[in-house]
Amino acid sequence: MDSRTAYLSYSQIAAFTCPYRWNLGWERDVHRRVSSRPIRIVSVVHVGLAAYLSGHPYEPAVLSWMSEALRPMQGMLMPEQMTEFEDIRDTGLGIIRRTIQHIELLGWTTVQWVNPSTGEVEPLIEKMLYCPLAPWAGYRGIVDWVARDADGIQWFVDWKVRKQFLDVEAEDVNLQLASYQYL
Repeated sequence: MDSRTAYLSYSQIAAFTCPYRWNLGWERDVHRRVSSRPIRIVSVVHVGLAAYLSGHPYEPAVLSWMSEALRPMQGMLMPEQMTEFEDIRDTGLGIIRRTIQHIELLGWTTVQWVNPSTGEVEPLIEKMLYCPLAPWAGYRGIVDWVARDADGIQWFVDWKVRKQFLDVEAEDVNLQLASYQYL
């Protein structure tokens, strides 16, 4: 990999905790074979909130996405697996509903930008952003949402869905969020 043409990302930085795994994935482009992404609560939340923020109903977007994700497994799932997926769906939809209540309570709106390539106005939702960073071509990250509050202040929002809260010290060293200040 030529660092002058490659973009650095948080995923690449996080993978460097194991130099061998980093070398396989980022230098040699060797990855685990995955036929499909697992259905997780975080995915449900991202799909639903992206739909809502884009002006679409979130529940049909989630149901459609889950249906498509489950299609390759159709007829092979045990009843308890279907129950697990229903629990994931219901938990994700509950998180989405509560998040929407907070967004509406705060009165935040989506920041729009003009794509220099097309001239089209696009919302900054699930958007890949770049910034220069030597000696690489730059740093890139996918920002879940760029919002503007009632005072006109812009916020980078990254949806986090965890089994448990992290302590304050762990949040203070969250490299992903810290690196996003440069985007």
